[in-house]
Amino acid sequence: PSTATLAGLVRSAAHEHPALAATVVDLEADFAPGTLADLLLGAGEEEWLALRGGAVHAARLAALPAPAPKPLALRGDAAYVVTGGFGGLGNVVADWLASRGAGRVVRIGRGAGPDGIAADVADRGELERALSRLEQPIAGVFHAAGVVDDGLLAQLTPGRLEAVLRPKVAGAWNLHVLTRERDLDWFVLFSSISSWLGSPGQANYTAANAFLGALASARRAEGLPGLSVEWGPWADVGMTARREGREARLASRGMEPWSPARALEALEAALAIDRPQVGLARWNVRRWREFFPEAAHSPLLAQLVGSPAAEVETGRWRADLEALDPSARPAALEGRLVELVAAALWLPPGRIARAAPLGDLGLDSLVGLEIKNRLEASLGLALPPTLVFRHPTIAALAGHLLGELGLAGAAATPAPVEDAVHDRVVREVGAMSDAEAEAMLLAELRGLGEDGGGT
Repeated sequence: PSTATLAGLVRSAAHEHPALAATVVDLEADFAPGTLADLLLGAGEEEWLALRGGAVHAARLAALPAPAPKPLALRGDAAYVVTGGFGGLGNVVADWLASRGAGRVVRIGRGAGPDGIAADVADRGELERALSRLEQPIAGVFHAAGVVDDGLLAQLTPGRLEAVLRPKVAGAWNLHVLTRERDLDWFVLFSSISSWLGSPGQANYTAANAFLGALASARRAEGLPGLSVEWGPWADVGMTARREGREARLASRGMEPWSPARALEALEAALAIDRPQVGLARWNVRRWREFFPEAAHSPLLAQLVGSPAAEVETGRWRADLEALDPSARPAALEGRLVELVAAALWLPPGRIARAAPLGDLGLDSLVGLEIKNRLEASLGLALPPTLVFRHPTIAALAGHLLGELGLAGAAATPAPVEDAVHDRVVREVGAMSDAEAEAMLLAELRGLGEDGGGT
């Protein structure tokens, strides 16, 4: 399962650097070196391939029919362990298990309370001592521990990777090792749908969650219970709810958050499905593809929506601009940029002024990356990750893009940035490399988060 973390990391890298056309290939231990070359040369747009028994398999996400209702059988004489049990999701699941007749629900995590044990699940010694205190047999494990520390891939240090991997990966492995000889009914791992889709700015989190799916599959191969639930966002509790405005932004992109009550109903249904991995998300895939154009031609999503749709047509803005009189191009492009930026920031278009700094409207590095990716698809250009910070107004951005397209004329000269201080920052950023600019911007955003503003 450890190699799955690399696959998860690559899926996020593909969002941040779509020009790399990254492909994950899961090989057998005794593969022939020439086979890999043949696979890569013939991969096309495939993102996720596996070689098994000499046959090549390509990953596809598919909708599952709702299973037949099945009573939730909880044992009154047994204990159910919930890690991360003092946090949002873990606390909700622990209360749910107790309400459904579990004999004892034991919360394990960095906290304390009735029927709770303070322990670090990533520390095997601590976890072993915690489990040894239980008098009842353990019938189920629900691993909901986890943390986030978002940042673009180029800025992730070993420490930031370890901080996110440790509770999910080491915690899950410790639970696996310490309970594999016990007669469990359930071994449930709370993962994220980002482990399948990738998530820009969350390579460490995606890598950690990808491990959970691989561990569940490995356990099932050994004849042990194992289920990795690839969750979409939850409302009111969980990591998404802790970030102001993130629920609304995800909903506008087609990923509606679960209410806790509906999420628990979905979890109960998932427990009746005989598969090692199940995705539970309120997901409008068509709307998702509109916001993430690189997903428009993703074979991974083909069975959910059908063949790649023409609604996300590479370079469609370029063709429209070329058809206009040169004097009309700046205003036309600015109008489309206003709509795109307003949607990305979840603001009404009227709030986006032509010469106002976008940073004043809440632009951060992850939203900037989303805007850059959508512009690449709409214009058929390769653009740097720091695009919107180097050209921080609608007018400046339109003027630059028209120049890159070779469509600029005298009328395309952007209006000056209103703020003199902002103008100085633009000149300084313009003198930096993309890597230097990203480092500076992320340091600024982390500093805001430490002051309580968040990112």
